Amino acid sequence: LSLTAMGKDWAKNNEKASFNNNIIKKLANKYEYEFVDLFTPLLNVETQEIYEEYTTDGGHFTDAGYEILTQTITPTLEKIFSLFF
Repeated sequence: LSLTAMGKDWAKNNEKASFNNNIIKKLANKYEYEFVDLFTPLLNVETQEIYEEYTTDGGHFTDAGYEILTQTITPTLEKIFSLFF
């Protein structure tokens, strides 16, 4: 899983998170692991912060934020589980 987008006081770390996500993705590819990008679906490209409706304080998620995470992760989990069940 990637790091997530942040807002408010934590938004200054979004550039670092994006950089680190690229490294995580390269490592996942190298070792043939699944990579799930949680950063992009949460990021408001206009503000370069997490969408306000997805966070309570810039770092913790609202129910809507968790719904986006669930929608993003579920297809990969279903793909992996289908290999075993």
